[in-house]
Amino acid sequence: MTPPPPTAPLPLPRHVLGTEHPWQLVRDDFARLRTVFVYSRTDEWSAVADDERRLPLLLGHETARWRRLPATSARRRFVASRALVKHTAGALLGMPPHAVSLSSTSAGAPHLPASPWLRVSLSHTDDLVLAGFSTAGPVGVDVERSDRPLVAAGLPDAFCTADELAFLHDLPPHRRNAWAVRLWTLKEAYTKALGLGMRLPFPAFGFHFPSGRPSLRPPLGRPELQSPTWQFSTHGLYHPHYTASFALAS
Repeated sequence: MTPPPPTAPLPLPRHVLGTEHPWQLVRDDFARLRTVFVYSRTDEWSAVADDERRLPLLLGHETARWRRLPATSARRRFVASRALVKHTAGALLGMPPHAVSLSSTSAGAPHLPASPWLRVSLSHTDDLVLAGFSTAGPVGVDVERSDRPLVAAGLPDAFCTADELAFLHDLPPHRRNAWAVRLWTLKEAYTKALGLGMRLPFPAFGFHFPSGRPSLRPPLGRPELQSPTWQFSTHGLYHPHYTASFALAS
């Protein structure tokens, strides 16, 4: 069997500073790798969130959903997520952000119905919003606080494989939680890229780290999920406060 061609490394996530970001940098990343990852803080989209006269133009059919959100913080996070996706997609597609049509799949994942070849994934925690875009294949992203207390709560038993639990146990105690968060975000990113979310039980598949890089141990008995070209990466955002993981099948 001919081995698959070598793949380019996944791009580094790029910090987007709101509407005035130099979008040519994002387009250049995308032109080279057909994939781009971007992130922002909610307050970096304050100019958009505060302009309630023009905001319905950007949100379109989601304006009613925005109005139903009870808390100011939830509203601003919602606006930031839509602004990040629509401004980035607009930069990649060569159209104004308000012209980007954004909807959701039956699984709740973001979808660009007028440009289905441009895959998109979205995640947020606290006031941080993260998105991924690719024409190379299915893409998934996930971000969590690096200090989310997974180990103290006993959660790895619920989402790790036996090999992953052994891996965590062999680590010094002060390093276990950071690696548990890394495993969690990798699993979230992978299942988002598959379009399955948590409908695929997390203990059914795992990750190991030859040479320090994440590598998938796919679900047994699910050959359709065992693509040889999956790529994964993990990065700290606003280091060391957040852990973000990325998945791409090309």
